Amino acid sequence: TALGGLAGKVAGVRIISGSGEPGSAPSIRLRGATSIAGSQEPLIIIDGTLAGTDLADFSPEDIDRIEVFKGPAAAAMYGSNAANGVIRIITKRGRELAEGVIAFSARNEAGRSIVGSLANSSDAHPYQLVAGGEFLRDAAGRRISEFDGISDNPYLEYFDPQPELFPSGTFLSNQIAIAGRRGPRTFRASFQRTATEGVVSGLRGFRRENYRANLDQR
Repeated sequence: TALGGLAGKVAGVRIISGSGEPGSAPSIRLRGATSIAGSQEPLIIIDGTLAGTDLADFSPEDIDRIEVFKGPAAAAMYGSNAANGVIRIITKRGRELAEGVIAFSARNEAGRSIVGSLANSSDAHPYQLVAGGEFLRDAAGRRISEFDGISDNPYLEYFDPQPELFPSGTFLSNQIAIAGRRGPRTFRASFQRTATEGVVSGLRGFRRENYRANLDQR
């Protein structure tokens, strides 16, 4: 996500993953608990404008730098709205380019998500067997356990549903951008498409398309 890289780089910042859902935005804590029932999320400012969208929908490739303000510094700039701190995002705008230069960039990523370890399951049982491999049963049709109670008799047929429930999922991200500078004008336009499959069978993954254009006239 756009702010996932802040963890461990800014003192006092905690990034909390709320769920394992693909594309879900993490919770961000810049200060200690400030409210029992209210929101503890910091104020998000993007290019001087209050963010009106979830940061899970914001492309990390469009970020030039991130500034973090806490305590009196945040309150001095944004008042009581900054009680939980402020994260200010400045996006790329093409200002760093030399005069008359047009730059084009492309980035492609692909990966795969897997469940690290599955629960152990038993492929053996503690019941007595007859010669044909069937269970030995009493007069009521109930299976008869071994005297030692140890599960060391393998099942004739064994199926573990976990690989079917938790298949591997693919991750694909494509991003292109063009930026330029000519005289007092700078511009940058970008497009990113992200597709992430989860690792739980039957649930839809995450799809996102980002379009962004910055034009400055000095």
